[in-house]
Amino acid sequence: MLSACSSSPKLFWDTEEGLDQSARSTDAGASGSSEVLPEVTTQPQGGRELPMAQNIGGAEQLPGKYSTILAGSKADLNSRSYGQTTGDLFSATVDAMVSLNYPVDVVDSSGGVVTSDWIRKGENNPNMPSVIGYTRHRYIAHIYHDPAASSNLSKLDVYVLGQVFENGKWTDTTLQYLTEELYSAVNEYLARLPH
Repeated sequence: MLSACSSSPKLFWDTEEGLDQSARSTDAGASGSSEVLPEVTTQPQGGRELPMAQNIGGAEQLPGKYSTILAGSKADLNSRSYGQTTGDLFSATVDAMVSLNYPVDVVDSSGGVVTSDWIRKGENNPNMPSVIGYTRHRYIAHIYHDPAASSNLSKLDVYVLGQVFENGKWTDTTLQYLTEELYSAVNEYLARLPH
């Protein structure tokens, strides 16, 4: 080794360098080794645990910042009750929106709210004349414990805010029948939960 490099850290080692004699002999006679290695098992995770799952969606009223979004709009409201905890229903709603490729915008577990960004239907360029027309919509899903029911009854309210592109601008409109796909996916994810 050069004397100028003697204080530098070592960058390369031989394959046997650094092993003591017992490790070398164990490698050489691995078939006759009496050393017992610990057994490693992998157990699949059984679902997701939500932080503070019992506190999700406590209020029946939609939190203020989301109520402001709905104020003055022509939102379509659909509501369904489920015999699940709010935590399970919240998780299933998030999973359903993601699996449907909805652009999830807000996941607010303390308010029990999941929102999507705008989802546009129709042709791609709203500046070109269209035979079909252009619409877009977004979802605001509100999960909360049903105060008039038993302890395990939760509600899922889905608001659909719709807009149509007319005269060069987006204007509010009511778009119906857009929640069935979401409710179907939520039911599918709830069915997968262990009972």
